Amino acid sequence: MLGTMVTSNRDRAKVLGFLMHLLNGWLFASLYAAAFESWRKATW
Repeated sequence: MLGTMVTSNRDRAKVLGFLMHLLNGWLFASLYAAAFESWRKATW
């Protein structure tokens, strides 16, 4: 679904959708880690 926002080619949409999903996950994790680090609550 994410890839179809960029292209209508099904094969390319699968790859782009996967990459977009991966980047969104990394962005969310980075923001989450930065928030806990700034609140000094980052522990194991």
